Amino acid sequence: MSRNHKKQEQNIEPAIKQMEFRKRRGEKMNYLMKRELPEEDDFWNNNKYFNQDNIDDDESYQQKENQKEDSFDSDFIDSSDSEESEEDNQSHKSTTKKVDKEKTRVIRSVSKTSYIHDHFNQEYLIREAVQTELRNKVSLQYLIQIEEDKKKIKVERENVIDGPIIRQLDNQNEKTLQFINFEKGEYPQLFLNNCKKNEKSQKTKYKDPQTGIGFSTIQEFKAIKRQNKIQDKINQLVKQMNS
Repeated sequence: MSRNHKKQEQNIEPAIKQMEFRKRRGEKMNYLMKRELPEEDDFWNNNKYFNQDNIDDDESYQQKENQKEDSFDSDFIDSSDSEESEEDNQSHKSTTKKVDKEKTRVIRSVSKTSYIHDHFNQEYLIREAVQTELRNKVSLQYLIQIEEDKKKIKVERENVIDGPIIRQLDNQNEKTLQFINFEKGEYPQLFLNNCKKNEKSQKTKYKDPQTGIGFSTIQEFKAIKRQNKIQDKINQLVKQMNS
């Protein structure tokens, strides 16, 4: 047994030596002990049953109730006083009962009036229904007008175009495509080079004295004359209709 005890002591000693020293060791325990001591003192000092020092007057009186009551001679007791006191007590009780009854009546009347509902006539109900119907119609018209105004505003915003528009036509590869740009800019050089000029319209040898339209061949002159004749007939018909 002694050898085992020595071995245990040898195992414990190096573990104690390996423990590091801390500055705050035991501070929490000291703080708790300091806080518990005043609480314990307050408990024992404020306890009224501790050493029976602080006893109320009512308790002391209850302890003395077992003692014998004081005896008085019958000469000092007046029967008339006792009767008057009894009558006063009875009158006071009756008045208090009356007051309590009146209070209960008032409370009951108030509670009843709060739950009473007005019973309206049929004429009044019809009038109220007509008024509500008119109000509903007015509110419905107002809502419809608001919706129409919103639709108009949306349509106007869709149709409005801000800034200038440039349209470009692409004649490349025999397919025409239309591009719309909403920005300022010049025509691309690609379209200007591929643009075919009408040499016949540019080079005119003669001019019609009536219309001032230029022509280079007899066929063009005949077409101009036909158009003039048609226009003259239209003008004559318009004059006849106006007259």
